[in-house]
Amino acid sequence: MTYQIFGSIYNDYLVGTTYDDTIYASWGDDVVYASWGNDVVVGDWGNDFVVGDYGNDYLYGGENDDYLDGGFGEDYIQGDSGADSLLGSYGNDTLVGGTGSDALYGESGYDYIKGYGHTLYEVDYLSGGTEADTFALGDWYNGTYYTGDGSYGYAVITDFSAWEGDKLQVNGSVYDYWMDKNWNYGVGTTATDTAIYKGYELVAIVQDTTNVSAFRDFVAG
Repeated sequence: MTYQIFGSIYNDYLVGTTYDDTIYASWGDDVVYASWGNDVVVGDWGNDFVVGDYGNDYLYGGENDDYLDGGFGEDYIQGDSGADSLLGSYGNDTLVGGTGSDALYGESGYDYIKGYGHTLYEVDYLSGGTEADTFALGDWYNGTYYTGDGSYGYAVITDFSAWEGDKLQVNGSVYDYWMDKNWNYGVGTTATDTAIYKGYELVAIVQDTTNVSAFRDFVAG
């Protein structure tokens, strides 16, 4: 059994059922709790607050600055445009920031985290949390992310851990990239960071660690 729930042009408070729901928040700054079931939530317009709760949910923020929390389950969470905050919470989640400078937190589980949304001057903050996570910096179809803007756009990876088995997904050969491990870039503590470049363009800053190896940590996208 499935249900469809629709918001209005105002600021709505919407709660799903124990079944598989499709919730369209529509206009306004909405609050949505999907509850149980494998739900689809579309925030649409407005600055929305969405919690998937239990189940394997699909959360889509839409326009503006949204807060999306997958809750329990293996969720797909996409921010779209705006400065969005995405949380995977519990489970093996996929987080996609979309356009704008976003903050993505995988938290518990083996998560796939992609902040890039094909816009210039985009600075995304990516955190995997526990377990082995994959941070996307490129793929075979779109090429290398965060390029074409003279190093003004890049990803900041805040908790990369080789010990946990985290990986950096890149496009091309490991020989296309080089790393600078000599500076603190002012994104975390006073510890030295690792800056990842492709050519002369900054692609990512791996915060507070120099324990990053292209041959060990890079995987093909």
